Amino acid sequence: TLNGSNPAMSSHRYDGPIRVTKTQMVKAATFMNGKQMGETLDLQLTWNKATAKPLLGNKKNEMLLVNGLRGSLKYTDFEWCNWNQNDSISFTIDLQGREILNKFAIGCITNYGMGAHKPKMIRVEVSDDNRTYHTMGELNFSPEEIYLEGTFRNDYSIDMGGVSARYVRVTAEGAGICPDEHVRPGQEARVYFDEVIIE
Repeated sequence: TLNGSNPAMSSHRYDGPIRVTKTQMVKAATFMNGKQMGETLDLQLTWNKATAKPLLGNKKNEMLLVNGLRGSLKYTDFEWCNWNQNDSISFTIDLQGREILNKFAIGCITNYGMGAHKPKMIRVEVSDDNRTYHTMGELNFSPEEIYLEGTFRNDYSIDMGGVSARYVRVTAEGAGICPDEHVRPGQEARVYFDEVIIE
């Protein structure tokens, strides 16, 4: 269902792609012999200016960053794009035309026990031609901010100030090596992003 109601045997049967053009909840269930088999799948799809736009980057799974699905607190849920310490974290979203941009946000997970932490730095730049870029903002995090204990998700945002641009480039610097007092001392920290949100 696309109206928020729980699926029933009489609900419209899924038989092809679902067209989504706004934020909405998709609910699905499997039925056999008139009885629901298993639990209902609740899939919250978010829609923003970056959703379903081409992504120019260097990782095969970077398309997860603009697929409209947020990651859970399980970094293994296939909605998180991740990088190692020495990976180049840089990707560009082609909005396919100039857009007024007010706010940029990106989701990041911390899972202290597994060495998943926010990056040292996140920078956002914009361009009209994908050649000349202007920096809109940069977030920098100290080791005390990076290596927080627990498992949680944060959205980190930058004010875009109503700038008009076609391309949005995101660059980040990995967290480095987990410090000596970390549960995984000497292990490289990994960075996980789930979704880019551009308003």
